[in-house]
Amino acid sequence: MNLTDAQKQQISTWLDEGLKVADVQKKMIAELGVTMTYMEVRFLLDDLRLKPKDPEPPKAGSEARF
Repeated sequence: MNLTDAQKQQISTWLDEGLKVADVQKKMIAELGVTMTYMEVRFLLDDLRLKPKDPEPPKAGSEARF
């Protein structure tokens, strides 16, 4: 699947906003009209050399609550 430069930039922006792969997949369908499986989106991100942000670790000194 070929994406335009504008679509690639939009995907990059979504990742910068902290969206996860599944969220990017949903936005691609809703906003870009591009349907891809989760795995295809993962491969696309790899091809574009994009990486979802890791969640922020808990702050030091805070206790884990169960």
